[in-house]
Order: sequence, then C-alpha cells, then structure tokens
Amino acid sequence: MIAVALTVLAARAQMKGAVAAYALALVALLAAGAAGLGDGARLMVVLNGLLCVVAVCAVAAMGAQARAWMPWRTIAVALVALLAVALAAAQGLQPASLFAGLAAAAAAAALVLALSWWASTDLRAALAR
Repeated sequence: MIAVALTVLAARAQMKGAVAAYALALVALLAAGAAGLGDGARLMVVLNGLLCVVAVCAVAAMGAQARAWMPWRTIAVALVALLAVALAAAQGLQPASLFAGLAAAAAAAALVLALSWWASTDLRAALAR
C-alpha cells in the first residue's frame, strides 16, 4: 500500500507528507531502541506499527479521489486474517522446529492469500487472465 501511495504522490510531486511520516517513524524507532526495546521481536512489532502509520499517512495524502479506488474490502479481509494469525501466535501456537515454523508461515501466507482472493473480484479477474 505504501509503494502504491508513494508512486501516486511522487507522480503528483506531493511527497512532503510521506517524507514527514517516514522521518517521524524513524525518530520513533530510534527512540524505542534507546528506551531499551533492544529485543528484535519487540522492535519488529514497533516497526510494523510505524509502517502502518506511514501507510495511513501516505493514503490520506493521496486525497479522497485516489482513496475511492482503493480495494477496502480486500484490505479489511486480509487484515482480519493477519490478525487471526498473529493472535494464534500470541496464544503460544508456535511450532517447535524451524521446519515446522516455515510450514506454519507458508500455511498462514496461503490463508491470507486465499481469503484475499475470495474477497476481491478484481484480484480473481486479474489472476484469471
């Protein structure tokens, strides 16, 4: 989503908002690291949250007309699927071995892709070509 929004903003020469969002995200990430969140897993959660904020800022900067063509239903379905996977991982449903972890990650990715395909007529049409 960030890549599409940045492409639109760059084509319009309206990058100031996106650059500011990235700068604030970088400062926040550095502050989190300085505050003692040196654990890689925690920093990754912070980084993912900050990138979500950057995505929201970039999409907001595109304006109402550009936001009108965004596939919001597909995005919502994918988000719910990702949250379900994250909740399962948070509940301790994590595999014991590397191979099992890779298989679980592949299954989770397949679930998210399948639900996104199901939710989007545009995606199904594009993949049918």
